[in-house]
Amino acid sequence: MVEEEVIWQHFREGDRQAFARLYERYFPILYGYGFRLSGDEEVVKDAIQTLFVELWKSRAGLSTTSSVKFYLFRVLRRKIHEQTRRVTLALPEDYHLEFDYSPETDMIQRERLSLRREKLEQALRQLHPRQKEALSLLYLEGLSYPEIAGIMDIKVRTVYNLVHTALQVLRTTMPAALRLLALLSLNRW
Repeated sequence: MVEEEVIWQHFREGDRQAFARLYERYFPILYGYGFRLSGDEEVVKDAIQTLFVELWKSRAGLSTTSSVKFYLFRVLRRKIHEQTRRVTLALPEDYHLEFDYSPETDMIQRERLSLRREKLEQALRQLHPRQKEALSLLYLEGLSYPEIAGIMDIKVRTVYNLVHTALQVLRTTMPAALRLLALLSLNRW
């Protein structure tokens, strides 16, 4: 049994030290992943706190897992989406944000956005539809390579090749910040 599986098992049995080890080990990793998803530090911290509180409360009913990290990522992703949706739904209908932009600032923002979209579309056009699908399933849906292979009805090795080639294309055609934007935008293509 792998160490994380042993810690998980002890945690499920009510061992507070195992729970603390899970928290200490995965908080920084979850925080980094969550911040990339939402960009809002408070939302991420709240989601992680909620995740661990709910884990402790439901520990006895949890099943074994071969990847604690995968399990925690999936739950955190769902928690962040739930919290983001709740915040959006909580705003009154007549709520309007007003910003005091100068016309020049507005024009610069539109120009930057237009250039980013152009670069993004250019990079995504270079990807094969199967590459886009594989990236979307991997990064947006959080599926494993074998799961993606099953969905796409291809070999696992082919999934690795599709993802590797697609990431190489994105690395060479886009700066780092835009690569993330491309990955997050794949579900629209």
